[in-house]
Amino acid sequence: MQTNQSMVTARSAQQTAATSALSDGLAWTNGHVVRYNVSSICPQLDGVPQELAGTATTCAAAVLLTVLARLGVTALAGAYARSRGREPPQLAAMIFPSWELTVAVVAFQGLSESAGVAVASGCGGYVVAGSITLALLALSLLAAAALLWKGVRGGLAVFEATDTGSKASELRE
Repeated sequence: MQTNQSMVTARSAQQTAATSALSDGLAWTNGHVVRYNVSSICPQLDGVPQELAGTATTCAAAVLLTVLARLGVTALAGAYARSRGREPPQLAAMIFPSWELTVAVVAFQGLSESAGVAVASGCGGYVVAGSITLALLALSLLAAAALLWKGVRGGLAVFEATDTGSKASELRE
């Protein structure tokens, strides 16, 4: 007969394996798609999916593809409207960071995780690269907080799409 302790230990091992399998299966959501073999540079990162260079490559490719997709959809909508003899629509959803910002938020998570792993690796070059990445991510958060603060205080201009182009209007309380 098994003791309660051995049953708990067996159940914990099963849950840990299941959780690990789920985590490995969802690694792509944090940008862990491209994996470089860095074992010659940093043996501690051999087989680690959160490798910084691979995650940075994946995130950069995702942002680039998003920019191209947004530009492509905008061009196709304009071409379709012109083929029907109409003016191309001024789609608010097609203004610059509307799509890219969503991808950047997801990339932020993956880059943060990979930079943390790089700093903890103890490999000189990866510690420096991870530290620089973390500093840039922190600066982006500070910039977002500054814009939010400026917007809350009423000093941010909003650009609205109109039939004749864009016009700026001041935010008022």
